Amino acid sequence: MLGCLLTHAIGRKGGDALIRRRFTGPRIDRATSFLKRYGVMSVLIASLLPPPAPFKIFILLAGVIGISATRLATAILIGRGIRYTALGYLAFRYGDRAAGLPRRTRRRGFAGTRRGARRRPRRVSRVAQSTGVQEPIKCP
Repeated sequence: MLGCLLTHAIGRKGGDALIRRRFTGPRIDRATSFLKRYGVMSVLIASLLPPPAPFKIFILLAGVIGISATRLATAILIGRGIRYTALGYLAFRYGDRAAGLPRRTRRRGFAGTRRGARRRPRRVSRVAQSTGVQEPIKCP
């Protein structure tokens, strides 16, 4: 919590210049517009998401757009409280049976969907297309 409040304070003091210098592109603009539109609710949603999600940038941007520290801390406490309570319940409920779950569902993503389902089709050479042989092109 203290790290989030420190990041928020950095965002309030001069985070806009820091963000423009360190991060570029449409993602920052989208996150900023999302925060301006939904406010503290977007921080709460970001605090519920699992670790690969960019949480710290939302905290920094919350400081830039002026969300108060008390509202931010409340949203983080609620979001992380829900997340870790659910994880604790699942650990209590399934216990040791869940330990082998990552091995059993190695190729599965969130909610049992296949990871990489939108992969590009394999490239096939023109010769293979004309002969009907489906061998991939070996790229150097």
